[in-house]
Amino acid sequence: MVVGPGTSIEGEVRGPGDLVVRGSLRGRVAMGGTVRLEADSDVRADIRAPRVVIVDGAVFQGDVDTSGN
Repeated sequence: MVVGPGTSIEGEVRGPGDLVVRGSLRGRVAMGGTVRLEADSDVRADIRAPRVVIVDGAVFQGDVDTSGN
């Protein structure tokens, strides 16, 4: 799943695969794969995923849980 540039999502995003964020996301994220916050992203969310990558330049505020619970 991709949140593209210029796209804003508010709410909960969940799924079994990966998530790449290049836009704006507010809320909660629960993914089964990797969550990648690209340099042009603005994310204010709690993230639960096995792997989280925050690229230099990304704006992020929230909690990260990679424990798998």
